[in-house]
Amino acid sequence: MWMTREEISATLGIVPNSVRGKVQKGQIERKVEDGKNLYRIVSAVPKRGISPEEHEPAPVETGPAPQEESRPTSPEPTPVLTAPRIERAPEVVPAFRPVERRPEPEPKRQPTEKGAFNPKQVLLDLLASMKVGRSIDAIEKGDEIDLATGEISRDLDAKISMRKHRQLKEIEDALERIKLGEYGECEDCGEPIPEQRLRLFPAARLCVRCQEELDQYEKLRESQGVRGGTWREEPSEGTYVRTFED
Repeated sequence: MWMTREEISATLGIVPNSVRGKVQKGQIERKVEDGKNLYRIVSAVPKRGISPEEHEPAPVETGPAPQEESRPTSPEPTPVLTAPRIERAPEVVPAFRPVERRPEPEPKRQPTEKGAFNPKQVLLDLLASMKVGRSIDAIEKGDEIDLATGEISRDLDAKISMRKHRQLKEIEDALERIKLGEYGECEDCGEPIPEQRLRLFPAARLCVRCQEELDQYEKLRESQGVRGGTWREEPSEGTYVRTFED
């Protein structure tokens, strides 16, 4: 059967430009009829993309005898490989030997020039230094402050100078502040008084800054001609001394 170039290329599965090559190889016959090129297949031409062996008709095979369908069998479990356990030799524990412990040397304490500050004892020692006919050491702990403010004050009124009387009053007030838990606090600003100052002036009521302000105020009063009794704290041979100026 004669076909146009497009029809035969579609039948053979090739591009139209390849038809001319097939004509030259004698696989396709060409004729001109009514001014048109017609083509027909002379010999078997393999389709594009198919090898000649595949294009040849497959021989008819006689089917083998029907076999019984094999039933699907469950896959065999894959064996799990485990690493062999390596048995370790038992550890040899060395025999216990008691370790002799030597006593640790006590840490060396740095020598201090001054021991712990005990303001109450310092104030009582100051009272003891003011000999008034009886020893302060005989005062019992419960009534030491009462006796200091009572009996000793009355004796001092008659036996010691005004300076010692004022000094005793400051010591008594300091002991009272210890009893109330207010010792070591500045009565003006409320800040703690440094221990170094309390060692020098155990009955100090003011910190250094407030004391300096008070001294400047007293000096101002003196410069203005308004004089009044003032007390100044001065160290004297390691004891508490407070001088009175009138």
